[in-house]
Order: sequence, then structure tokens, then C-alpha cells
Amino acid sequence: MDHLSPLPEARRDASFSRPHGDDAYWSDGIWEDGSGKFHAIVHIEYDYSRPRKGFLWRRRIGLATSDDHGANWHYEGDILTTNPKRPGRPSAGFTDFGCGDTYLFVDRRNGYFYLYYLTAWVDGKSGARADEVMSVARCPMSAGMAPGAWKKWNGGEWAEPGIGGTEAPIFTDADSAVIHFNSYLNAYVAIGRNSDGSAWIATCPTLSAQDWQPRDYDFPRRLYWYNWPIDPITGDRYEIGQNLRVYSSEANVNGVGSKYMNIQFSFPARGAAP
Repeated sequence: MDHLSPLPEARRDASFSRPHGDDAYWSDGIWEDGSGKFHAIVHIEYDYSRPRKGFLWRRRIGLATSDDHGANWHYEGDILTTNPKRPGRPSAGFTDFGCGDTYLFVDRRNGYFYLYYLTAWVDGKSGARADEVMSVARCPMSAGMAPGAWKKWNGGEWAEPGIGGTEAPIFTDADSAVIHFNSYLNAYVAIGRNSDGSAWIATCPTLSAQDWQPRDYDFPRRLYWYNWPIDPITGDRYEIGQNLRVYSSEANVNGVGSKYMNIQFSFPARGAAP
């Protein structure tokens, strides 16, 4: 991780047709299926025809694949879009921001892909975002992330379709949430950031019910939007032990930049206060 080398710029084929005046495509997580094929979650921004003020555009999430280790890519289709008529709009002057800023988690233990993603509303005059929340969808690993195979968590079950379905918030007032399974804690761990810049950590016994415990804000205020935890010993991104390394696009404390921070989990000594 500390000795990466840049690859030549990737090439997209004609399947990236920019149907909505798409501005750009960002890879938000890549999974290799064992045959050498790459499957990439793609964050897409579009509808830039409106005045460039604040966040006055929309997003959706798609899937791209590569058979040559990322040199050439083919767009397989959209996998997650929001319902612009979903409940919760602050007022008539707000528009749907779509879904994006995804965090991929591969749950090898139970055979699912999970995507945690940001939704929000945008003020049509100022371009300011409101009601930022992180929601989640999942897809069986056997389906290979394919369009049509994703279901959103709607607060009680995995019932809403990935395209146009209505999602329930998992983490409110949050603009990022990255997940891993921690073998030391025997629990799933989320590390995230709220829109005010405060960082937090939370745990969950099982992802099937999204039963996240209350967020703990006693966490270094040094995370930005994009964060990646890894196991510093094994290099694994999704299953991590007692020691955790978190890379962040910011990782800045008191103006001093850094590439990552190290965290060590520990249980309190017997008889000590929890």
C-alpha cells in the first residue's frame, strides 16, 4: 500500500454513452472475481446544465468491468438510483441529489456485497446540501454485482429495488461510512464522518439487520470524505484484526498532514470501567 505505482490511464469503450450528460466516472471500489476480471463500482455525476452553484447536480451508481486488469473498461449499467419523490424533502425548493459517494464492503463470510452510499437534498437557490444520510444496498456475491441484483435496506428488510427504490437511513447527518469486519471485536465496524467534520466509530453484530450500535464520537477529528481501512499485517481491506490502519484523503491534525493513522482496539481490563 505504501509503494504503489501509477498505471497508464484507463480507456473506456462506447458503452459509456453519457446518457444524461454525465460529467465524469469515478471508481469507488474494485472486486476481482477470481478469474482476473475486475468489477468496479462507479460514482457518476450528471445534470451539470444547471448553474454551477454548490451541489446543483445529480448522481447515480453503476457497474463497470475490465478483462485486462483495468486497462480497458465496459459499462454494464446502473445499479443504484434514488426515488426523487421519496418522503423527506425539506421544502418545494429542494431537489434530489441522487446517490453516490459509495463505500464497498465484501462480506465473504456471508456471501454479500454491501454498498453504503450518500443521499441528500439540495437547495435549488444556494446549492447547499441538507439531510445528508448514509444508506445501504446489498447484492449476493453469486450475482457478481450485476444490474438488477441489488436490494436496498428499507428499515425492516432488503425489499426495495436498487433502481428507483426507497431506502432507509442507516447513519443520519453523515457524509461517509466505511465498513470492515473486525476479528478481534468479532463485529462489523463502521468508521465515518459527519457533515460538520466530526469523526465517529460504530459496531454491529450482523449486517443482515443493520443493527448498528450508537456512534462513538471519541475519535480523532482527522477524517475527510474518503477513507480506507486495511489490516497493516495482511493488507486485507475487509477483514481486519486488532490493529487497524486508516488511510484518508485528508488525515490532517492541526495542519500537519499524514497518509494514515494507526488504531489498536483493546478491551478494558477485568474490573475496570467499560
